[in-house]
Amino acid sequence: MSEVRQHREQPDLLKMVADLQRRLVALENSRRLGNASIDGGELTVRGGDIVVRNDNNEEVLRIQHGAAPTVTLTPDYGLDAYKASIFAWESEGQGAALEMGIRTSADVRDGSKLLLMKDVAYLTHSPNGGEEAFLSISQYAAATLYLRGKWLVGDQREASDAIVFGIESIGAGFGAASVNFTIPFDSTPFFTYSLFSSVGPVSHNIATLSSSSFTISWSGTTAKTIYWQAWRQ
Repeated sequence: MSEVRQHREQPDLLKMVADLQRRLVALENSRRLGNASIDGGELTVRGGDIVVRNDNNEEVLRIQHGAAPTVTLTPDYGLDAYKASIFAWESEGQGAALEMGIRTSADVRDGSKLLLMKDVAYLTHSPNGGEEAFLSISQYAAATLYLRGKWLVGDQREASDAIVFGIESIGAGFGAASVNFTIPFDSTPFFTYSLFSSVGPVSHNIATLSSSSFTISWSGTTAKTIYWQAWRQ
């Protein structure tokens, strides 16, 4: 039976102390996250994203690098299929552009968007596959407003509605029509209207106007249609 020999090397205590000191110095001087703060300088992340997750390991915030840097927020509660996105990109004619909007988890825009550029700003709503409505500032010329969409007609929602539209059809046999606002205004609104008559021109006027109603009168008794607008002032 061959003899088994063992060799045990005694550790160098001074070397161990020096190595421990080197590690402590590196730990104290390095920038790190956790229960620590960065009181000066900067935290640099190269070629990667910063991700924050909740206790269930679900992503709630992502700061993504790249040519179009993006911040994506996915709230803990609500529709999990939707997220809020903020990102910047480079427009050839406008320079830096900033966009904020609601998107699906598949990164398809389905909701509202705010787009800010050097010469134009947009506030839009575009349901997935639906008609887009938007307000733009200086889209076609400086200091101009452009609106695409349609007005809500015949549906007053609040006493503070800025403008209310209505259409009233009046049958034959009447020479005037009185209409009550669904909700009275806090003061008499600025009021405009047009009168449609299928039998030719007639004289007409606003007979009465208050914060709660209006009356339009006309000559003759044929059927009429009143198209009106009440602007809160």
